[in-house]
Amino acid sequence: MTAPKLTVKELKIRGLLIEGHSRKSVAKIMRTSYSAIRVVADRLEFLGYIRRDPRTISPIMYYDPQVASAPSAQPQIGGYDGNNQGMMAPEPVHDPTLSRVHLAGSYLCDVLFEGTTDPIRDRAGRVYGHWRADTVAPKGRTDRYADLTVEDQKVTICLRRGKSSLTLAIWPGETWLSGADAYDRGAKQLTDRVNLVCALMRLNNWRLGPPILKGVVHAAHVDSPLIALSDRKKINDNAPIQADTSAGNCEIEAFSNSDNNVLAFLPDHIRGLYARAKGIEDLLASLVRIQEYQAQLTATGMPILSGASDLGGMYQ
Repeated sequence: MTAPKLTVKELKIRGLLIEGHSRKSVAKIMRTSYSAIRVVADRLEFLGYIRRDPRTISPIMYYDPQVASAPSAQPQIGGYDGNNQGMMAPEPVHDPTLSRVHLAGSYLCDVLFEGTTDPIRDRAGRVYGHWRADTVAPKGRTDRYADLTVEDQKVTICLRRGKSSLTLAIWPGETWLSGADAYDRGAKQLTDRVNLVCALMRLNNWRLGPPILKGVVHAAHVDSPLIALSDRKKINDNAPIQADTSAGNCEIEAFSNSDNNVLAFLPDHIRGLYARAKGIEDLLASLVRIQEYQAQLTATGMPILSGASDLGGMYQ
């Protein structure tokens, strides 16, 4: 099946996108709405006229698949350089309160009616994801996966077909939050993302049961100074925080909102206690020096200051 011919407007939008313009930039150039450009970009991507650069997240950039191969999928961490139409080098950020909230496990829904396995679209026809062509056959069932992009995050779903069951597993990705109660706020964001995926599936004629959490929400800290003090070889399932290397680098993880608040603000609290202890130590050192000076004055027979308004009066 050959791809349909593009209109003059679609050809112009395609040309601007593969030249390095973002969708918002194209909307300004074309003097139209961002949503209209997004619909055309999704259609061009679906038809294979453009491909999304896997290194970019916000803004999403595209390349011409006919003249270039896919760039290596290195996620975009830094900002976007509008002058050079490329990514800027990320600046190091050291925020001990920053939490990477993610799920160890998945959400599971009963499939009451299996809908279409066409590209997953919303009500306006925008493409949110695609089903993979191949299937996986673990013991006792057949799995088929689909990849979606929801809220600029990769979400994976899996249709699990057993002998007497049909379920849909959802992995909602992760979210980065800082400040107090990041664990609870992140868990709610993941739940909202799962509910959005379920709503998208219903728009594609699926009928699903309520999503049920099958796992534990984790809040990981990459820059925590507690990493150097943690035991990375022994795992205590009853410990409130643990070291983990499953993400490729060592992180300290908490499993409840209260423990994550302690983990997030403990470094600042320790620094505050250290500053107070240092101030008390300096004050005690000053008092010792004053007492030594008074002892020298006494030994030489010189009078010692006295009175309520001077330092000498404090030690009489």
